[in-house]
Amino acid sequence: MKKNKLALFLLAAVLLFLLLIYGYFQLLQKAVPKDTVSPSPAPYPFVSQAVKPKTPRRTLYVQPKTLDDLPILPLEQGGGVDASSKIVKQSTLEIDKLEKALPFTQDFTSRAGITVSIVIPSRSAQDNPWTLLIQVFGIDYNTPKTSPDYKLMRDSFLEAANKALFWIEQQGANPKNIIISWGDKKLIRDTAQAWIHGN
Repeated sequence: MKKNKLALFLLAAVLLFLLLIYGYFQLLQKAVPKDTVSPSPAPYPFVSQAVKPKTPRRTLYVQPKTLDDLPILPLEQGGGVDASSKIVKQSTLEIDKLEKALPFTQDFTSRAGITVSIVIPSRSAQDNPWTLLIQVFGIDYNTPKTSPDYKLMRDSFLEAANKALFWIEQQGANPKNIIISWGDKKLIRDTAQAWIHGN
């Protein structure tokens, strides 16, 4: 009787040992990849993390002043633009640097395929000494947001505006300090301002 119990005990111990060995090898197989051969390197390093090609800017790379930034005198002081303010004086000084290079015109085809013209009139044709009129032609400022052409018009305008600002920098002036009027009509100015602010 004792021999039978001992035999059963030894059999159970052997079976348990075999199960443990089997489980151990199963864990090893899961831990080691099936294909241990190193993959060939990609033709371009970090291709999976590569930066996507840049799309046309949706905003300007510098933010110039606009007509909304003009300081206005209180009515008791006569109203109108405060010509003695720092903003107005800075803008006037920066526009002075452009005088010899004006008028400026540039025609180009935008990335969206729109033919665009940039026109900055001569100093004498500007409305006043502290505001720089920049006109961007070829853009339909009436395009509704629901139109498939809306993004094309917006991106083409911003591309032209950035070109104009870059040209200003090339002349040694700082566009951040210039009060710019983006057109000679309120609708154009309002639309341009909305696009500049990312709308």
